Amino acid sequence: GGLGSGFMISDSQIVTAAHVVQVAEKVDVQFLDGEIIPAKVISAYGTADVALLELIWPRKNAVVLKMADSDNVKIGERVFVVGAPYGLGHSLSSGYVSGIINDTEDKNPFTNSEYIQTDAAINPGNSGGPMFNMKGEVIGIASRIYSNSGGFEGIGFAMSSNVANKLLLQEPGIW
Repeated sequence: GGLGSGFMISDSQIVTAAHVVQVAEKVDVQFLDGEIIPAKVISAYGTADVALLELIWPRKNAVVLKMADSDNVKIGERVFVVGAPYGLGHSLSSGYVSGIINDTEDKNPFTNSEYIQTDAAINPGNSGGPMFNMKGEVIGIASRIYSNSGGFEGIGFAMSSNVANKLLLQEPGIW
């Protein structure tokens, strides 16, 4: 089994990182109150590391997050990352936007990659969790860290909300 994070964009849809669910045979979503709802993967883009899940039944009293326009993100902006690092649920780390990386040399011509680099801690289990701006809007989806030890050493990356929105919600899959 694997472990990751995610966030609700409706009472039945969840955004997460593709690497959290790509090879999963079964996906269960556990909420803070302990409720577990089975889900299915609707779409996943490995090169952009974003995925959309559909709950088998809607979540009552769902807390839905708003995705912001990540084109407005500036280097030096304060950010917060929420997730379940190492299985510790609802953990928050804070930091700053250190850079914005547009991967124009991506190996897949069907997807674009735009990562927000941060010094906010992103550890195993944070993947798929939201990166918030100071307004409480989602500007990125926690994706990966670059580390020699496997633990957080200061360079984390989140896929931009605009890329996630475009791939998961605006453009239907071509397959």
